[in-house]
Amino acid sequence: MKKTQMRQWREKDNQQVEAELKTLSAKLTSAYLTKSAGKLQNVAMIKNIRRDIAWLKTIMGERAEQPVVSES
Repeated sequence: MKKTQMRQWREKDNQQVEAELKTLSAKLTSAYLTKSAGKLQNVAMIKNIRRDIAWLKTIMGERAEQPVVSES
């Protein structure tokens, strides 16, 4: 993901981010299985998927730390 994509992910809600995390986790598992079979052409893809997962988890963590402001 590029920084512009990160801004877009920050604007999305938690459900969309969690759905993307699940998708990336499945892709990572598939990439590891393909690599173990010796058929993975682009090994750097694993690194990129892991980085994307880390970025999305960072976004989720930042949201969890933000205090909830109630307007009363």
